[in-house]
Amino acid sequence: MLGEPLKLRHALAKYMRRGSDLESWWYVQDGKDAFQFRPGKVCHLMNPDINQEIYGMPEYLGALLSASLSHSADMFRKLYYDNGSHAGCIIYIGAAQVNRESMDSLKETLQGARGGGAFKNVLIHAPNGGKEGVQILPFQQITAKDEFMKC
Repeated sequence: MLGEPLKLRHALAKYMRRGSDLESWWYVQDGKDAFQFRPGKVCHLMNPDINQEIYGMPEYLGALLSASLSHSADMFRKLYYDNGSHAGCIIYIGAAQVNRESMDSLKETLQGARGGGAFKNVLIHAPNGGKEGVQILPFQQITAKDEFMKC
């Protein structure tokens, strides 16, 4: 053995157990017999990822959160534009002379125009609410500045 390369093999950390004497190591996997390694045959590397065959955290791990955030932002924008909410508005009716039938008809029309997404136009009826009877207030256009992938 002198002068020859040593053979190294990995054992998944989630199946490895240290013996009570602190010198022995056991490989314990469900449904299989426990295997005891000979003393001195196990080299313990600290901070492994217990589910990886190659010890250490994978390099791509840090990018997963960024990719997930970017995907969520894209889906939000897609739903926002698909259902027409980018043209949404607040309809404020402050006139007292508006009857209940007209309000119900307007409410049904707005709900039917909203599409399949999660966004809505907003209808506010406040009798005697102000000097202007009906106001249509468009939502501000907000340009998305998602730069998750540039982190």
